[in-house]
Amino acid sequence: MIELDIGEHIINNHKFFVGRGFGYKRDDNGIPSWRIHNFKVKIGEGIFIGNGTNIDIGRDRDTEIRDYSVIDSLVHVGHSVIIGKKCIIVSGTVIGGHAEIGDGCHIGMNVSIKQGVKIDKGCFIGSHSFVNRDIPENSLAFGAPARIVEYCKNMDYVLRSVYRAK
Repeated sequence: MIELDIGEHIINNHKFFVGRGFGYKRDDNGIPSWRIHNFKVKIGEGIFIGNGTNIDIGRDRDTEIRDYSVIDSLVHVGHSVIIGKKCIIVSGTVIGGHAEIGDGCHIGMNVSIKQGVKIDKGCFIGSHSFVNRDIPENSLAFGAPARIVEYCKNMDYVLRSVYRAK
């Protein structure tokens, strides 16, 4: 049975999926067998989740989406992932199992985050990036593999730099 904890005031009129997770391992004969996922998905307050987003239940800890985060359509959230508060995750993003995204991060379109990677709070990850190692707090990173371009103290500066906004 899949357990789902949903906070109050969830902003959602879309169809998203909560599933058992992909975690497979090979037996002695090389045949893939499914690893048991016994934990649940916790969705905080004021969350928006877009159409076609897939969220896997936790394998050895709960999968969590914390308060006031926004997840666009067609995002994959792997098992045991933790997404912090007030994050924005844009469509096409794939987040591998056990990854952690800190509070206030902005993850651009079509970003791939390798399993187990930690993106600290206040980071901006540019579109089409492949994040294969930890990203420290308040970093602007992009590329494949993602490279840290700049350390920033506030997100307004990051958004102006990336989008050339006035």
